[in-house]
Amino acid sequence: MFLGSIFELSLFIKPKFDMKFFLILALLAITIGCGSSKNAETTSSIVKIQHGTSYGNCVGYCWNEFTLDGNTISESRKATGRGDRSKYPDMNTSKELKTTDWDALLKSIDSNKLKGLAETIGCPDCADGGAEWISVEYSDGTIKKVTIEANAVIPEIDAAMKLLRKYGENYFPKKI
Repeated sequence: MFLGSIFELSLFIKPKFDMKFFLILALLAITIGCGSSKNAETTSSIVKIQHGTSYGNCVGYCWNEFTLDGNTISESRKATGRGDRSKYPDMNTSKELKTTDWDALLKSIDSNKLKGLAETIGCPDCADGGAEWISVEYSDGTIKKVTIEANAVIPEIDAAMKLLRKYGENYFPKKI
């Protein structure tokens, strides 16, 4: 559309300058267009992170998940294993999350590496080894979840998993 206007403009200019003028305007239009276009691959920020564990062959609170949103850290615990589940009512607790903890967690996550991982790595909860996961939600609505064997070391997410385990222990110490 813009190049069409340039061509129409060039019709009013002397013939010997016609091609030079057209080329200069075309290059100018391309330069302006490239400079003002937005990057096609927008970067999304992390808005929520979930981390949890589950064990299929246990008694008591066998499913545990933490949700962090930049302001709070919430814990949900459920009795999903064997035994009398009525002795273990669902528990939900929230606490204020320290800004420094949230910032450290964000720095520990390389979204490109995370997104490159398979949804399931290894054999989570095989032979009651337990399962562990990390789920990251981005501002554009996308969610990436990776489930691994509990306490497995996956280099791409290991720094984040270590922090999440530590935060779980620090914010919600277990009383045995």
